[in-house]
Amino acid sequence: MGLKAVFVITTLLAVYLFYRASNQSKVFLLLVLTWMAIQLCLGLAGFYQDESTTPPRFILLILPPFLLIAGVFLTSKGKKFMDGLDLRQLTLLHSIRIPVEIVLYYLFIANTIPKIMTFEGRNFDILSGLTAPLIYFRVYCKEIFKQHYHYLECIMFRTTDKHYYPCNFFRQNLFSTIRFRPT
Repeated sequence: MGLKAVFVITTLLAVYLFYRASNQSKVFLLLVLTWMAIQLCLGLAGFYQDESTTPPRFILLILPPFLLIAGVFLTSKGKKFMDGLDLRQLTLLHSIRIPVEIVLYYLFIANTIPKIMTFEGRNFDILSGLTAPLIYFRVYCKEIFKQHYHYLECIMFRTTDKHYYPCNFFRQNLFSTIRFRPT
């Protein structure tokens, strides 16, 4: 699968996840899909490649969404929309950072973007993507987490149950050799 296909699938998945987080808001979906279609047409037509215009055409890519986001934060209707977002779905939405960071890494390998934009540089967004499912299950799936919590305790050497012999073995042998001496 090509890099473009991965990027398109990732973008559509992000839209779908936010659509779910917005409680299937038709207004959101229509607005985003319309904006994406306009940007697709402008991009394919080479509209943004002309850098000689004043102001730069790139501002038309950034300014309208910025104004929309400002309107969402500043209007009562926008605040109501944000208050209605599903935190569970928003938490899962951060998982989208994993394929985004992988695409950025392959763009770096192809010498299209600088290293600093990848997780090899100073961009550690992939960590929030990797931890999002863990946080989701820990916070929102407590029953599942409670059923398997003793395994996590075992891994972290915290269990007090004597039936978990591997944990007790590691705890006794590892921690008994560690001595804290004042220097």
